[in-house]
Amino acid sequence: MKSKKVLVVTYYWPPGSGPGVQRWLKFVKYLVQLGWEPIVLTVENGSFSSKDESLAQDIPSSVRVERTATLEPFSLFNFLQGKKGNESPVGMGDLHKKKSLISKLGLWVRANFFIPDARMGWNIYAYKRALQLVNEEKIETVITTGPPHSTHLIGDKLKSKIQQLNWVADFRDPWSTIFYNQYLPRTKRAHAKDVALEHQVLRNADKVLTVSPGLVEELSVVSSNVDVIYNGYDSDDFETADEQSSDFELTYVGNFLESQDIDELWESIQELIGEDKEFGEKIKLKFTGTTAPILQEKLKSTFKGKFEQFGFVGHKEAVKRMNKAGALLFVIPRAQNNKVIVTGKIFEYLATGRPILAIGPTDGNAAPILRDCEHLPMSDYAQKAQIKAQLKQIYNLWKNKGAVQVNHEAVKSYSRLGQTKKLVSILESMS
Repeated sequence: MKSKKVLVVTYYWPPGSGPGVQRWLKFVKYLVQLGWEPIVLTVENGSFSSKDESLAQDIPSSVRVERTATLEPFSLFNFLQGKKGNESPVGMGDLHKKKSLISKLGLWVRANFFIPDARMGWNIYAYKRALQLVNEEKIETVITTGPPHSTHLIGDKLKSKIQQLNWVADFRDPWSTIFYNQYLPRTKRAHAKDVALEHQVLRNADKVLTVSPGLVEELSVVSSNVDVIYNGYDSDDFETADEQSSDFELTYVGNFLESQDIDELWESIQELIGEDKEFGEKIKLKFTGTTAPILQEKLKSTFKGKFEQFGFVGHKEAVKRMNKAGALLFVIPRAQNNKVIVTGKIFEYLATGRPILAIGPTDGNAAPILRDCEHLPMSDYAQKAQIKAQLKQIYNLWKNKGAVQVNHEAVKSYSRLGQTKKLVSILESMS
């Protein structure tokens, strides 16, 4: 009988937070329920943009979690910029900020000497411990997940050492084509090295997983063994239905970037405020997470007294805020290659049963998910009339205490349990 032990090598793990943590935290949770024995290898003191200690409650007591040291430059980078600690910005969110000469030098070093990324200093410690675990526990399958994509180089080295090992490389985001690379001061040589490492991983992995059909298509140019497994939502997190607010809350939960600044949306809200006195009294924009400072100022100025910005909260509190919403705002960043973006947020939004006001590429990978679940369709950034009409429709539904009509069976298909069953099927098919 095939061994059901599997080693999951992931930099992001509790107490870190965010979608990168939750994808494999939830897979591990449901792998145990499905009879597998995952062992997790992660970092001891990682550099995370935020932390959520409560996520550790999702780690099954039977799961062995091994942590190793790491060597990273974030403390030095932050020191040069007058900051403390080893926290790193979300999605390279500091790239648009005005920088001192020292900061620019630090970013240049980071972009050209730390390839594929600045967390590659974990690899020497993680590889040594991973090799020990594979041998001690007679593990046949290893999964690496990135970003940081340097983690895949651990799997590549293990595979070259033990050729009979089954290696699964999980791409949660693009590698060389990820949107923020266009803002990095990288040399052609550094970019070429990054692409070469990506292709090396894609060629050598026995199976490649990713999060959207578009990324399957992109990665399949190099690998013939790519499958999509969505992030999904954990039904356990949505067992309690929270009371809706007495205000009409247009809620966004997560990181809101400059590339998500949609003038057509703000203009639609302003026009509805002018046209409908009650709408003007009831509408509140409530953003939880990290919003680009320039956008915070813009929204505070535009929607005086109606825009509220809240900082990071734990996942349980984030779910409560989604459940209270009159409508959930979903905006795909305006960026290169954004058609492949399918964030974990969309599945949790679906799980709430609340209406979703979605803006992004109408021919992208997120649009069919909304369509399959029979939600309102994705609006393109320039479709102001449709954005405004949808917002008015959602408001009237909320005002009349109506329930959104969706395909609940289609929504259930995106559960974490369902996605883990697909993962198990893939693992069992590997010889």
